[in-house]
Amino acid sequence: MSSAPTEITTAAAPRKVLTSEIRDRLKNIALDEVAKLPELLEQMEPKDRVQYALKLLSFVAPQVKEVGMYEGEPFNMEEALENMKRETANPSERLGQ
Repeated sequence: MSSAPTEITTAAAPRKVLTSEIRDRLKNIALDEVAKLPELLEQMEPKDRVQYALKLLSFVAPQVKEVGMYEGEPFNMEEALENMKRETANPSERLGQ
């Protein structure tokens, strides 16, 4: 992103503001709003509070991704453990060397 000045026109006079200054202002606004969240959530009905908490959860918790098996992969635990032991004992086998 460019840090070239951006002209902002106000009723008083045009003013040059650096992009970094705008980012800092926006960051401070966002941080102020985040600081208010606990109080705002307390004022909500329980149903709404849970709904918003679940929406916010996606910002702090990793999403679970589907895991599947591929052709040639072991399908039982004993076989998978045996393969893991073999690969750990001989790393060059895993790399195809």
